[in-house]
Amino acid sequence: MRRTSYIITAALAVTLAACSAETETKAPEQPFSTAVAAYADGNYGTALPLIEPHAKSGNVTAQMMLAELYLTGKAGIVDETEGVNWLGKAAEQGDVKALSMMGTRYLNGQGVETDEDKAVEYLLAAAKDGNARANIQMGFLYEYGKAVEQDYDAAGRFYYRAALMGDEEGVSRLAKLSETDAVGPSAYLGLLYRDGKIVEQNSSKAFALVLKDAEAGHPYSQHVISEAYGVGQGTERDIETAYMWANLAAAQSFPEAAKRRDVWAQIMTPEQIETAQTMSREWQANFDATSD
Repeated sequence: MRRTSYIITAALAVTLAACSAETETKAPEQPFSTAVAAYADGNYGTALPLIEPHAKSGNVTAQMMLAELYLTGKAGIVDETEGVNWLGKAAEQGDVKALSMMGTRYLNGQGVETDEDKAVEYLLAAAKDGNARANIQMGFLYEYGKAVEQDYDAAGRFYYRAALMGDEEGVSRLAKLSETDAVGPSAYLGLLYRDGKIVEQNSSKAFALVLKDAEAGHPYSQHVISEAYGVGQGTERDIETAYMWANLAAAQSFPEAAKRRDVWAQIMTPEQIETAQTMSREWQANFDATSD
């Protein structure tokens, strides 16, 4: 009899658990459009309970809306814990804005314990997915060596990507770094001027900025400046110098540099190639001597 009682009790527990799970995943009674309309009209108090069932059902837009309502208090309730909870759920589903916001929170310990590894993970994911703000933040981390090893070239790349997305802060940060001894950012700023992206096109300025980093031994800049000399963009055309810079970049195993060097070689005489190779050796020897 006792065993039968145990079996019945266990069965009842399973049934109750199933009912509970069914309640949690129950489809929202009101369509999401109703919640969105209330939200759009500024009726946040009305919108909140309408949004919540959709958020619980996995609607990432609803989760972001709910996070905003709790974090800003628009619905009359400020609850950072609940807001961060929903923001985190949206981030887990790959929402780019949520990834960026959660990355910032982990970095600064806002509503969560500070976790630099998670901050970088979230911000990097958002940056790769095209979030300009996350690219700025990743650039900042690399520029100052916070949560990552200091790397001016990496900082420049992230600021450059943000600038390409229309974020003017990316341009200003590149400009600021280009005035220092940091190697890499000047070249990325030069690319913006070369292509007229978010700044007025200026081939001469672009050439000077890229050349600065090429002369500092930056392989990507050497690759880019090779093209400038090869086609006469921002400077007079000089095929031997173009070959030299491509050769130097290739010596640092920069992708595509050897191919570019070989392209120049096809339109050069053997004498020109020999001269360019001599120029490469002399440049490298001088660079090594002054770098020690």
